[in-house]
Amino acid sequence: MFSVLFAFFGPLAAAAELQIEFGQQKWVFDQDQLLSIAPATLTVQSPWDDMPSTFTGVYLQDLLTHIAADASILTATALNDYQVTIDIPEAVSAGAFIAILRDGKLMPIRNKGPFWIIFDWNKTSSETNISLLSSWSIWQLKSLQLQPKQ
Repeated sequence: MFSVLFAFFGPLAAAAELQIEFGQQKWVFDQDQLLSIAPATLTVQSPWDDMPSTFTGVYLQDLLTHIAADASILTATALNDYQVTIDIPEAVSAGAFIAILRDGKLMPIRNKGPFWIIFDWNKTSSETNISLLSSWSIWQLKSLQLQPKQ
């Protein structure tokens, strides 16, 4: 179905892309490329949903390892240019996950897609602040700007 849409609409139907910057290095990953890094699933009920969903995506730690980025802070930017600054060690410790599929389907922009940083809110430890994780759970994600460890 996706290839049929692409054939008729060309770039308008192309897969969404996540842009990543780390110093002078830049990467652009589409959904399939991200899923090829280290695909994982996470079943969780977010604070914004009434029922659990199964998300498929990649853990932030696996993405950072893949691009060999030794970073400590990231700025995540949404399609509407909303930004949030995330402490990488704390987010990785809390299981930061970049969701690409929800219940086996690509997430449309109107439903928090194309990418959404989520956490397993059901397994957060006492030292993890659920309110902080919720503030880091940026949806309609378009880019990550990484800052090196200092």
